[in-house]
Amino acid sequence: MMVKKLEKVSYEDALDMTGFGKFNYLMFALVGSMIMGMASEIFSVSFLVTASACELGTVSSQQALIAGTPLVGK
Repeated sequence: MMVKKLEKVSYEDALDMTGFGKFNYLMFALVGSMIMGMASEIFSVSFLVTASACELGTVSSQQALIAGTPLVGK
């Protein structure tokens, strides 16, 4: 079994060789929408934290838990 030695190419040349097509546009749209969703979720938590301080009387440690929950996940 022969092993062929690969030549090194620059990043730009590798992009030119592989091309840029429908898959790349689909991934860009998918990842972009996921990032937008995460950002809106994190920003909406700031409203919940201030509302919990007024309505529920939460202390700062409880507010920190509420604010950090979206970053933890399930």
